[in-house]
Amino acid sequence: MTTWDKATWLGPPDSNYNGPMVEVRGLVLHIAEGSYQGTISWQKNDVSDVSSHFIFGLVEGERAEMLDTSITAWTQSSGNGHWVSVENAGYHYNQFTPAQIEANAQLYAWLHQVYGVPMQLADSPSDRGLGWHGMGGAAWGGHYDCPGPANVALRSTILARAQEILTPSPRRGQDDMLMVAKSGAGPSGETVPGHTRWWAGDGIYHREISDESTAVNLIKAIKLFYGDPRAEILSWGDSSPEAVQAVIGSIPAKSPALEG
Repeated sequence: MTTWDKATWLGPPDSNYNGPMVEVRGLVLHIAEGSYQGTISWQKNDVSDVSSHFIFGLVEGERAEMLDTSITAWTQSSGNGHWVSVENAGYHYNQFTPAQIEANAQLYAWLHQVYGVPMQLADSPSDRGLGWHGMGGAAWGGHYDCPGPANVALRSTILARAQEILTPSPRRGQDDMLMVAKSGAGPSGETVPGHTRWWAGDGIYHREISDESTAVNLIKAIKLFYGDPRAEILSWGDSSPEAVQAVIGSIPAKSPALEG
């Protein structure tokens, strides 16, 4: 068996798949147009006539493997026997969550190690690399909006993260793994009325948020995205760093000289 140890094995379904893979050209990203559990249930239903190798949920830990990667899934019609496939929970008008970006990157890094898939983007069935369902056109079922423009654009982020996983940067230390939030100010001190601007370390990841509950979730998401328990908080709106640390766990204090 060729299974991934960072996903929960939930397969195989009783049917909805056939025979060995012809080759592995790369990974095809899909959007499930539904929930994590709903997609799992649908693929296990014999009448669905669909399957994928993997299903990733919106949050960390929701990673299911439905088929051995040496077996052909029923995911993208004529491309089935040539590409490993992953369904991501959500809808084509939404963007992958940080947990999904990380899961896809880790999976792609593993496929590179196991199958030698190249560290590059694919934009047609004749390419090799990190592809997307819509690139196959009518021959792949005519799903032109799968996984959606925002997620097609995220492939570069996923690929960069996969490359980082394979070759850890020597810069990835405690000072690099910095998470920062300031109420009403952007990374350069500019005013952002009514928002809290979040960004991380060297600015790879940033996003504006406007309510506290979203902020708590994003703190957790960014921490998972970077995967380093040494990540640090400087400030968070009107809450102290200590208050934020109480939510996400123990985090070392940062030198005041590096605040600002």
